[in-house]
Amino acid sequence: MLVGTYEHNIDGKNRVFVPSKFRDEMGDEFIYKLCPSKYPSIQLYKKDDYMALFPKNEVDTNNQIQDRRERARRNIGSGESSCDTQGRIIINPLIAKLAKLSKQCVFVGFETYVEIMSPETYENYLMSLYEEYMAEEDSFEAEEAA
Repeated sequence: MLVGTYEHNIDGKNRVFVPSKFRDEMGDEFIYKLCPSKYPSIQLYKKDDYMALFPKNEVDTNNQIQDRRERARRNIGSGESSCDTQGRIIINPLIAKLAKLSKQCVFVGFETYVEIMSPETYENYLMSLYEEYMAEEDSFEAEEAA
């Protein structure tokens, strides 16, 4: 299972070490995908796991415009990457920029895949989860008191 959080530096050639714990489980070849959202990141998947997300005949060939849009949504900002002999991957400069990565990044295991975030994005994401949790706790305690 891919769990844990690891901080690494991105060098001047956009290379970053993939944590050995993740490499041991995922291997040295990945599919990466930009995840544009409020908390932008790059997701890393084992190739088989990524392909399983999208069944082959899922798109509707009767609507070419919608098919193209769906294929673009799935694939733009994605690609294949493999570790060099030192366990590093190269992050595409445009993808790094869109994911708001610069000199440092945080690898976060999400059980079946890994996300690479900027330290600021990771901190904001954690704070958001914490605030949601605390709001749920307050709501639960209020219901129990009533």
